[in-house]
Amino acid sequence: MSQQCADAVLMVRPRAFGYNPETAATNTFQRPQDPANDAGAATQARAEFERLAQALGSEGISVCAVEDTPAPAKPDAVFPNNWLSFHNDGTLVLYPMESASRRLERRQDVIDAVVKRLDFKVSHLIDLTHHERQGRFLEGTGSLVLDHIERVAYACTSPRTHPQLVAEWARELEYQAVIFEATDRARLRPATGIGSWRSLAPAAARSSRSAPSRSKLSPATCSSSAPGTRRSGTRAYS
Repeated sequence: MSQQCADAVLMVRPRAFGYNPETAATNTFQRPQDPANDAGAATQARAEFERLAQALGSEGISVCAVEDTPAPAKPDAVFPNNWLSFHNDGTLVLYPMESASRRLERRQDVIDAVVKRLDFKVSHLIDLTHHERQGRFLEGTGSLVLDHIERVAYACTSPRTHPQLVAEWARELEYQAVIFEATDRARLRPATGIGSWRSLAPAAARSSRSAPSRSKLSPATCSSSAPGTRRSGTRAYS
């Protein structure tokens, strides 16, 4: 039976957390800051990371915490859900990233840690990273808001969320895709589709919570893609 809540998460401990000018253009949550405050922000991020990991563990959630590598610096490494996801049928999905600096976050040892510590067995790989060469991107649960019970994937189109890839993902994972457009409150530019909260859940039950936009969903701009019939068995995702 599909579950909405995760019982295990992958977390990457931040080492160089901070403002990333390469990704800020498509992420309204980022704000430039005084370089003198960078160290303080990184320290605060690590402290918040430890508190979150402890809180999850206290609720019985298995936490696989992996260290970020010192070089190259990766200010967004704390968000691994943008580049990979694990599924309870053994499927591993790798996602195409818009920012070249974020593609450096992909590390085989992160996958190996999940396999070893959480006893995840990879039986099928879906590698979407080749779409980067054509300028098409889909950044995991930063792009997708998932209803695991009804098996619906919601996605707001943005530079990081290509509708063709949303439909492809939905066919592969057997979800229904609901794709829509939205603008920010000032209606000056498209919403980025970047979630404000991210997690990965690489064990039996998976979930994610993120908000692609604060704007209203317009039925006129919605489209849907029926789930495929290639295989069954995937019950939850993050």
